[in-house]
Amino acid sequence: AIVDNLMIHFLVVPYFVRKDLSKVAVVASHAGAITRSIKFIDGLNRYNIDSRLVVCTALPQKNRTADIFLIGDVKDSDVLIVNDMCDTGKSLVAAAKELKKSGANKIYACATHGLFSHDAIDKIKNSDIDEMIITDSIPLRQDLPNNITQISIAPLIAAAIKKTQKGESLSNLYQY
Repeated sequence: AIVDNLMIHFLVVPYFVRKDLSKVAVVASHAGAITRSIKFIDGLNRYNIDSRLVVCTALPQKNRTADIFLIGDVKDSDVLIVNDMCDTGKSLVAAAKELKKSGANKIYACATHGLFSHDAIDKIKNSDIDEMIITDSIPLRQDLPNNITQISIAPLIAAAIKKTQKGESLSNLYQY
């Protein structure tokens, strides 16, 4: 069986275009997020938004807080942290703190799946993250804080089902 991952960059990039950003550092939170982050950069560049890749990763340490490493410059830039999911929020909040300390302007985060275990929502609410955008792939409580925005993934899923039923390629789902 063939499995296709449905990528959300084509849903989220237009959302950020409406925010009138001009200089954006797209942050991969780990090596696995680099390819996903590059898709966001390509999308932002199509809208003439100057964007570049930055890597900000946490290296866990035994018996103490993880060390955060930043590769790239975020000074005077709006930041978009890209990830596939947000579970505890611990590494995301730590990355946002490091990015703010390094001179980032507004900090946005984006994840396909908002698992939000334990007190993750409160961590994000009280963090340096100006806005977290997630899809509705997982039902969430209704009283989300103002800095968490949920967007519908339904149009993407519906289009993928329709194309699959017709035997068509899913590749043009990701065109802006």
